[in-house]
Amino acid sequence: MFKVSLNLWITVLILASCTRIGTSPLPAPTPPSEPAETAAAHTRSEGSAITRADAGSLAWPIEEVNLIYHFGRDQQSNGTVLRWNGIGLAAPPGTPVHAIRAGRVALAGQFEGYGPTVIVDHGERFYTLYLYLNEINVVEGHDVAAGQVVGTVGGVDTPEGPHLEFQIRAPLQGSSPMAQDPLQWLRPQGNP
Repeated sequence: MFKVSLNLWITVLILASCTRIGTSPLPAPTPPSEPAETAAAHTRSEGSAITRADAGSLAWPIEEVNLIYHFGRDQQSNGTVLRWNGIGLAAPPGTPVHAIRAGRVALAGQFEGYGPTVIVDHGERFYTLYLYLNEINVVEGHDVAAGQVVGTVGGVDTPEGPHLEFQIRAPLQGSSPMAQDPLQWLRPQGNP
């Protein structure tokens, strides 16, 4: 029961922050209370949690970086304003996608609007999202190592073509996890 509640809470939290500019954001959901043994299981081994000190030093999820869209506000030629909650990384279909840090798989499956998706919980309310995958190579609830292949690039049927959308969610001053610009967390391009 708790596993379903936690996954539902994560999904609601992510969808709540995927709004168009100019609309009022939904209030952040209250996380379900969890048994002490489950809460203890969410503690990551030393050195695996993402912290603010990691900004600018994390590995890229794919080896060859071809950035096709940036985090944040994007005004389309027709006047529509979108807010990207991550970055788009073009790559051939089937390109391996790697976990940027060790953690536990919170979601490994279909995610509405994104197709096959992996969400990794790195502890301390830090999450990474790997969206528009072709294949998923991990199991929900299992631990993953840094650099482990979590899936392969998909997104073939999207307007952007084959790509990975990569997102980082981190708490801001004690808040619920919010979308962050991955470029502020990843190593500078040229050092993937």
